[in-house]
Amino acid sequence: MAIMIYMKIDQIMLKELVGAASVGIYSAAVKLCEVWYQFPVLIAGSYYPVIIAAKGNNSELYYSYLQKLYSFFNLGRHCYRDTNDNFFRLDYS
Repeated sequence: MAIMIYMKIDQIMLKELVGAASVGIYSAAVKLCEVWYQFPVLIAGSYYPVIIAAKGNNSELYYSYLQKLYSFFNLGRHCYRDTNDNFFRLDYS
């Protein structure tokens, strides 16, 4: 419950600062972005049983799986950062 309040407090503050119309546009954009939050959870959750099974059997394989998972998330982080950097560099004048 606290997380939901935390994730929506920006919209409450925005309404007080600029009005309801801006909040509508902002909340639509936020909903599109929130979809992407689910992918790391789904990937890590589906990969978790494989990692745990490897930990009990072969520590080298275990560390290999962990490295692949970390590398995958790191790649995603770089793609996200590069996309946002390029977006914010656009000239809106």
